[in-house]
Amino acid sequence: MGATFSPSPYSCNCIKVIEKANNLLKKTKGDFFNKESELLNGLRERFEKGRFNLAVLGQFKRGKSTLLNALIGFDILPSSVVPLTAIPTFLMDGDNYAVKVVFDSEEKERFISLKNVEDLKSVLSDFVTEEGNPENVKRVSEVIAYIPENKILKNKVVLIDTPGIGSTYTHNTEATLNFLPQCDAALFVVSADPPITEVELEFLKGVFEKVPRLFFVLNKIDYLDEFEIEEVSNFLKKHLIEIGIPEDYVIFPVSAKKGLKAKLKNDSDLYKNSGIDKIEKHLVDFLAREKSKALTDAIAIKARNILNNVLLNIELEIKSLEMPLDVVEKKKALFEEKIGELENEKQSTIDILAGDSKRVHSQLEEYSVDLRNTAFSYFSGILEEYIAMAGKSGKLNEKEIVKRLAEEIPVFFEKKMGEATDIFSKKVSHLLEKHQKKANQIIDSIKKIAGDLFDVAVKEIEEVRYFEIVNEPYWVLHKWETTFNPIPPVVVDRMIPPALRNKRIIKRVKQRVRSLVVSNVENLRWSIFQSIDRSFRQFQRLLEENFDNTLAATYGAVKSSIIKKKELGEKVEEELKRIKNVKREIDSLINDISSYLDGN
Repeated sequence: MGATFSPSPYSCNCIKVIEKANNLLKKTKGDFFNKESELLNGLRERFEKGRFNLAVLGQFKRGKSTLLNALIGFDILPSSVVPLTAIPTFLMDGDNYAVKVVFDSEEKERFISLKNVEDLKSVLSDFVTEEGNPENVKRVSEVIAYIPENKILKNKVVLIDTPGIGSTYTHNTEATLNFLPQCDAALFVVSADPPITEVELEFLKGVFEKVPRLFFVLNKIDYLDEFEIEEVSNFLKKHLIEIGIPEDYVIFPVSAKKGLKAKLKNDSDLYKNSGIDKIEKHLVDFLAREKSKALTDAIAIKARNILNNVLLNIELEIKSLEMPLDVVEKKKALFEEKIGELENEKQSTIDILAGDSKRVHSQLEEYSVDLRNTAFSYFSGILEEYIAMAGKSGKLNEKEIVKRLAEEIPVFFEKKMGEATDIFSKKVSHLLEKHQKKANQIIDSIKKIAGDLFDVAVKEIEEVRYFEIVNEPYWVLHKWETTFNPIPPVVVDRMIPPALRNKRIIKRVKQRVRSLVVSNVENLRWSIFQSIDRSFRQFQRLLEENFDNTLAATYGAVKSSIIKKKELGEKVEEELKRIKNVKREIDSLINDISSYLDGN
C-alpha cells in the first residue's frame, strides 16, 4: 500500500555511536563523566521523542477529515462536524487504542483505554460531533486519539485535524493560526466546488508566514476528467500567486473518498487511482525523512560537543599525570585563581539576565493595560453600534446585545493572544540569544584557561541553529468567556418608561463588558507572564549547570591526576596507558560523527 518513512541509516548509526560512547564513559570510572553520560542519554531520548507534526487545514466541508481517514486507513474521524462543535483532533502512535480528552474547564483530562477501532470511533463521536457534544457543552478543548501499529503514525508522525476555517465561528480561524508555528508542515485542502474562496485566500496569507512547509490538496476530483483537473489546478495556482505564494508549491489532485474506500478494501489499484499514495510518498515519507535528518544532524553536533568535552578532560588528566607533582599543584592554584574571576563574570551575566526578565515583564504589564483599554473601546463600540441601529424602534433587546458581544469576545481575544505571543516570544528570543553567546564565551573560557595551563587543544562549542525539539503538539487552551449570564431584568424594568429601561440595560451590559475584558486580559497576561518567567528561569538554570559541570570536569581532571600521582606512585604509567586507550576510543567516535557531518 502507501509508502511510510523510517529513520535514515545514519540516524540509527548516530544512536549506536551515542550508546557506544555512553558505555565507554560508564566503564571509565572516576573520570568525572557522569554528567556527560546523562547528557548523551538525554540526546537519545530527544531523538525518540522528535515528531513530525502535520496539520490538515481547510474550510468547512472540504473533506479534511475524510482525507485523514484515508491516510490512516480507518474511518474514525466524523466528517459531518458542524463548525461550533469542531474540536482539534490529534492522531498519534500508541501502544493500544485510546483517547485522551482535554477540557477547557476545571475538569481534569480523561484517558480512555479502548479495545478496537470501532470503540475509538464511538468515543470520538461522543466528544467531537454535534450529536454527541451539541454546541460543545462538554467544554472539550482537544482530543488525542492513540492508534497502535499504524504505518504512518508509528514513524513519529502526528496527524492533526483542525477546526474548519472561515465559518461563523471566526475564533476557530484565529486558534488555528496561533497553533501553526508548532507544525512542521500543513496540508491545505480545497475542492473543485469552488476551487478557492476569498475567505480561504485571506486565511492563507497568515498560514504562509507561520508554517515551514505548505502543500495543497485538490479534493473531490471524482467527477472531473484530466482536462478539468488541470484547469482547476491552474485556476488555484493563479490565485495563490496573486497573494504571494510561489508557483512551485505542489498541488495534489485526490479523491479522499476513493482513498478511504481503497484502504478499507485493501485495493492497491483504487488507492493509486485516488491520488492519496502520492501524498503519503511526498509529504509523509520525504518530509518526515527530511526532519529525521535535521534531528540527526542536530544530535550529532551536540554529541560531538559532549565528546569533545570528554576528550579535553581526558587530555588534561594525561598531561597532569605526565607532569611533576609540584608543577601540577602550581598550575592547579593558577586555575583556581582564574576561575574566581569567571565566577564573578557568571554572576554579572545572571544579574543582567534578571534585569532583562524584569523589563520584559514590565513591558507585558504595559501591553496589558493598553489591551484592556483597546478591548473596552472595541466592545463599547459594538454596543454603541447596536444601540444606534435599534434607536429607531426605541427598544433595546438585551438578549440580542449579549449574543452579539458573546460572539465577538473569542474572536477578539484569540487574535490578541496570537499577536501577544508573537511579540513577546520575539523579545525573549532576541534577549536570550545575546545571553547565550555570553554564556558560551564564559564556558569556553573555563576550557581555554585549563587548556592554556596544561597545553591542551580546546574546541569551541558548536551551536545548533536550525533545529529545536518541539514537545507534543498542543492547542491554544485559553479559556475565553463567551457567555454572559446577565442579571434578569427586574420587574421594575417593565414598569418604567422605555428610555429609562434602555439606560438600565446599557448600564448592566457595560458593567458586564468591563468585567469580561478585565478577566480575559488577565487570562492572556498570565499565560504570557508564565511563558516569559519559564524561559528566563530555564536559561539561568542551564547557564549555572553548564558552568558548574564544565568546571567540575576540567578542575576535577586536574585534582584527580594529583590524587592518582600520590596514590599510585610507580603504577602511574599503567593508569596513563589505560586513559590513553580511552582517548583513542573517544577520538574514533568523534571521527565517526565528523565524517557524517562533513559529508553533508
